[in-house]
Amino acid sequence: MKDLNYDSIDIAGYIINKCICLNYDTGYTKVQKLLYACYGVVLALFDARLTVEHPKAWQYGPAFPRAFTAQHKSKIDYNNLTRIDEQLKKDTIKDAIDDTIVYFGKFTAVALVTWSHKPSSPWAASSNNGLDLFKNIPDELIKSYFQSHVLKKSEQE
Repeated sequence: MKDLNYDSIDIAGYIINKCICLNYDTGYTKVQKLLYACYGVVLALFDARLTVEHPKAWQYGPAFPRAFTAQHKSKIDYNNLTRIDEQLKKDTIKDAIDDTIVYFGKFTAVALVTWSHKPSSPWAASSNNGLDLFKNIPDELIKSYFQSHVLKKSEQE
């Protein structure tokens, strides 16, 4: 598995900016679920970890604690967006990330939490359905789930 080594804070900033351009909500929970969706799609399509930070199983689903804290404390540096945009293009994952944001961004935070809590989800499997929180969600669970439940579903639509 390849590591792309992006900072989750930079990717969260990219997602927030894209959501603003699309008139999508950018609340904390929604941004976390969009970051998770992007992470999962990149794993499934490219066998690559999008961010250095692993998603963890939190109460409201998968979360990236560093990115959450940065967004909560308004510490996301939007000056990096041009550099991040160019790097995503270079790594040939930009279109996949943009498509993921467009697709999942249409849903509310509550709908995304419900989706991430499905019994077959990586969050449910790694957290014992929410009884065992704050653990890393294994990449192999995420990759397999996105290949069989997310990408196949979008191909059928």
